[in-house]
Amino acid sequence: MEFDTTNCNWCGSTIPMGVTTCPCCGGIQRGSGRANPVQPGMLIAIALSAAVLLAWNWFKATPH
Repeated sequence: MEFDTTNCNWCGSTIPMGVTTCPCCGGIQRGSGRANPVQPGMLIAIALSAAVLLAWNWFKATPH
């Protein structure tokens, strides 16, 4: 059985794909695994854009 391998971001040694910590140097591997689509920054951006759209529609609908 063979594993897919990649290189460590810190020391360059060969490690199995999907490992979050290098067994040789202990460095945390960035970019391994899947990205989390529900990040706090993304949720804040969506909430702010929705608030701006609602405020814009309310401002346009009110008679001047």
